[in-house]
Amino acid sequence: TIPYPWYGLGISAMALPTDWLYVYGAIVDDDPSYRGDSNTFKAAFGGPAYFFTNVETGILLDLPQPNGSGTLPGTYRFGMWHQNRPKDDIRGGDKRDDIGMYVSIDQMLFKEADAAEDSQGLGVFARFGLADGDVNPFNSSWSVGAQYQGPIPNRDQDIIGFGVSQVEFGDYAEASKRHETVYESYYRFRITPWWHVTPSVQVVTNPGGEAVGNAVVAGIRTRITF
Repeated sequence: TIPYPWYGLGISAMALPTDWLYVYGAIVDDDPSYRGDSNTFKAAFGGPAYFFTNVETGILLDLPQPNGSGTLPGTYRFGMWHQNRPKDDIRGGDKRDDIGMYVSIDQMLFKEADAAEDSQGLGVFARFGLADGDVNPFNSSWSVGAQYQGPIPNRDQDIIGFGVSQVEFGDYAEASKRHETVYESYYRFRITPWWHVTPSVQVVTNPGGEAVGNAVVAGIRTRITF
């Protein structure tokens, strides 16, 4: 639901007034998105003053672990964005000053008492975003999920996870179905300290907002850390 601009010049900054609170802000030139111009310097200094602005604040919590094996970290974020370039409105005409919001939460719920790694245990996340579906493809989006690090004895770095996400299409998208839902499961294998491999499976209902059969997507991702 966040209409990030194409590549363009921008600036961002973050401040941490305390060890449990942060404030973040960013402003990006939105003219390349509007004109499809690949010359970011020309767009920033010679085109219309179209900007994408994002502000966010977050609370960092360390909850006590019931079994006394440390704390349970979590982050609770709230953000808003603003876009001032004109957008085609399904109701007719153009809309300026488009605004949206989002919430993102992640929280560790459980750590193994004898965990060799601080992150070994169960963590969950939830996200929600809201936008104007008359000028954007989506009205809203949400996702929830959980992952467990160290699910198998002597495999402390492996991770198993599952997530569900759903988008609600706006009138602007002209989709035949109102929602698209994705179910995903994955398992990350630690092959070596510097190499991880993650196979995953997704099931997508109403893909692209169309009244077609479900889509099944299998994939694999590898990460090498130098």
